Amino acid sequence: MFKFTKTEIPDVIIVEPQVFWDKRGFFMETYSEKEFKQNWIPNIFVQDNHSKSNTWVLRWLHFQTKNTQAKLVRVISWSVYDVAVDLRKGSPTYWKWVWVVLSAENKKQLFIPQGFAHWFLTLEDNTEFVYKCDDFYSPEYDAWILYNSKELNINWWDYYDLDKLIISDKDQNHKEFDKQNFYFGYREMTENIYAYIDMQNIYKSFIRETEWKNIDWKKFYIFLKDKFKIKKIYLFLWYIENQKRFYNKLKEWWYELIFRKVNNIKWQIKWNVDTELTLQVISDLNKFNKAILVTSDWDFASVVRKLKEEWKFERLISPTYKYCSKLLTNEAKEKAFFLKDFLPNFTKN
Repeated sequence: MFKFTKTEIPDVIIVEPQVFWDKRGFFMETYSEKEFKQNWIPNIFVQDNHSKSNTWVLRWLHFQTKNTQAKLVRVISWSVYDVAVDLRKGSPTYWKWVWVVLSAENKKQLFIPQGFAHWFLTLEDNTEFVYKCDDFYSPEYDAWILYNSKELNINWWDYYDLDKLIISDKDQNHKEFDKQNFYFGYREMTENIYAYIDMQNIYKSFIRETEWKNIDWKKFYIFLKDKFKIKKIYLFLWYIENQKRFYNKLKEWWYELIFRKVNNIKWQIKWNVDTELTLQVISDLNKFNKAILVTSDWDFASVVRKLKEEWKFERLISPTYKYCSKLLTNEAKEKAFFLKDFLPNFTKN
């Protein structure tokens, strides 16, 4: 049994377990998927972390710009001052922060959703801090905020001795966070929509309709993100050795690339990525709230059907009505959307 309490930022939740004491000590549950889902926390956690720190260790406001992580944090030895900052632009609490003292004594946990930065200060020696994450650590996307950020103005000065503060060299030498050039979208974080693009199918559109040859993939990404408020966009494509430069560009433009290797470039038109896309959707089923498929291929009608059964189908996006499978559009019904009329939004000038 747990008690769930929303903080001043409602998406940040204090979780208090029921503790059973007797002469031997105590017993408590620290996590129950069923209860958490019933109380605003549907996340599936995939990684556990554990740190031990001395007094006045400050672990900064960290977050990942991609593969964003929700966290369930608690202390198993001594205590910390724990802070979460809302980085979701458009949120009623954007750039606001909330704090909680977590300790081995009070046994409170704090749930911090995706789109937040997280930071904690240890208040005693040998403090042990453990937490669950709903995505894996990706150091290449690591980012953080200065502890003394003037914009945040966190008033926690009574909790530490400035002269004794212990900060890692990596954190100490980091530049101030650029609030203007990076933020998480509030709707993207809360609605949690993933998109899956069948590039093989888009490639066929390149061949059949000349105007598709001028697609600007960076503009296409921005178009999808802005129009449909998508959080993560997968692109399924062949891996061809001499296309590495193009793949690197796609990564720079924030696509998540899933490859199928093509051994003979002469036959690449006959290869598809159906298996890779379907497996990724099934693998992600507990990670997203809604999914969008970008394809015209009839093979994905069964994927649409599965998503509808799970109440997770958001939309089918097809390059053109003319070349879209009738079986697929019949399954998607009113949720089918066609890109042809929007080509000027994402083609090269």
